[in-house]
Amino acid sequence: MKTVFSVHTHLFSLLAGLLALTFTACQPETIDEIAESDLEMTEFETVAEASYVDVDAYAIEAMDLTDDSPDARRFQNTADQLINACVTVTHDSAAKTILLDFGAGCVGPDGKTRSGQILISYTYRLWRPGATLSVDLINYVVDGVQIDGTKTITNVSPNLQANISLNTQLVGGMMVWPNGDTATRAFTRTQTWVRTPHPINDELHVDGAAQGTRRNGVTYSSTILSTLIFKRKCRAQGFRLPAAGIKEIVRDNKPDMTVDFGNGSCDATVTITIGTNSQSVDLANP
Repeated sequence: MKTVFSVHTHLFSLLAGLLALTFTACQPETIDEIAESDLEMTEFETVAEASYVDVDAYAIEAMDLTDDSPDARRFQNTADQLINACVTVTHDSAAKTILLDFGAGCVGPDGKTRSGQILISYTYRLWRPGATLSVDLINYVVDGVQIDGTKTITNVSPNLQANISLNTQLVGGMMVWPNGDTATRAFTRTQTWVRTPHPINDELHVDGAAQGTRRNGVTYSSTILSTLIFKRKCRAQGFRLPAAGIKEIVRDNKPDMTVDFGNGSCDATVTITIGTNSQSVDLANP
């Protein structure tokens, strides 16, 4: 009887093991096995997006800080400003230009070190319908990565309104890393500037697509499936990523992927989905 018990026990254990293996094999593979290149693509696209939206944020703030009209807005707490004490602001009202000079290295509230210049040329204050800004990046470097290109931002609102409709275009977008690697980027997009009485509560809502090449030469395109929402108060807390929104990324010879930025919280956590597999990733402060 002792021997029979041992055999039955062995058979039961073997059967249980086989069932466990079968159950495991039937489960979809986890995204923990995602290729490193997929994670790198997510970070690259996030950095590229954040870097060029930064330019909009700096341009809008510069327009506010140099505005002496009755409609001028000011931060209640100067510590919330992107343009801090180490940025030299030169406003030529006759030429309608504003030069932001970050010098050899200026640490912003997001912890990023910037150098070089941002030159803003404007027709009117951006809150006015028909106003246009041309923003040129001159030897502009963020944490060692040079950001090039010219952005044009146009107010296409039909009249004065609280939420301002903008068309934005990036021409000649390029990122250059210290080792010489390069990536390109271009887009024409629509944005809504949610302009509030206190700038800290402003938001930029971004829709549209972008395309270019990664630093390894692979072409890609990205399409915003659900409006990306960039909150000014998140930047004041050191987060450059969208607080909400979903983006799809399409690459050569790779499965499409989506990146979900969440439901409005100020953080750096995104959810990557490829096929039926999803994984949350903390991008820290890219």
